[in-house]
Amino acid sequence: MTEILPYIDNLDKKGYVKIGGFFSPEECDFIYKKHETSLINTLNPLIPGNENNGKNFKLGNEFYGKKENCWEIFKINLEEKDVVKFVDRLTIFNLGVYKSSQLVIRKKFIDNVLPCHVDNLFNKDVTYYNCGIYLNDTCENDKVYFVEGSHTIATTEYTFDEAKINKTYISAKKGDLIIHNSYTWHGSDNSDKEGRTTLYIKFQK
Repeated sequence: MTEILPYIDNLDKKGYVKIGGFFSPEECDFIYKKHETSLINTLNPLIPGNENNGKNFKLGNEFYGKKENCWEIFKINLEEKDVVKFVDRLTIFNLGVYKSSQLVIRKKFIDNVLPCHVDNLFNKDVTYYNCGIYLNDTCENDKVYFVEGSHTIATTEYTFDEAKINKTYISAKKGDLIIHNSYTWHGSDNSDKEGRTTLYIKFQK
């Protein structure tokens, strides 16, 4: 238990934490293969219900990117029974009550960024923790960044002085776990056009 405490302390202090190799490649392959058909179907815009896939990524009330040069985000909602093994492993971090889980595929076209944002836009009285389990390796130009300590301000309006904030860039490999507070500002300056697949499990305190 003591070896977990530094990670929890970092999460409380910085608003995010990375634990390398928390899940095995076999566990990542299991969850991916279990939902591989759904993933393939989700990427097919001809299937009813997928009409919005491949369109501009909407964040809050703003659209980022143009139709020919934008982020594509595909999501599959999972039930708790699908990820119970992962949820059980995450309970050691004392993140609260399990709320939801999604498989998320992010793809992009060249020269686009994911602007700095927070995940909790609508409920300022609730704190979520998003646990991202990477199901494939990310390349060096596909790093996510976090604004260290920004969760303590609990604002949904970006008012930071770019010259003073501390952006920390993190790359991840298959099986790595990144947990962040829903009020921690984060984004990505660039991305691998091949995209990345992540299992997100959300807890609420």
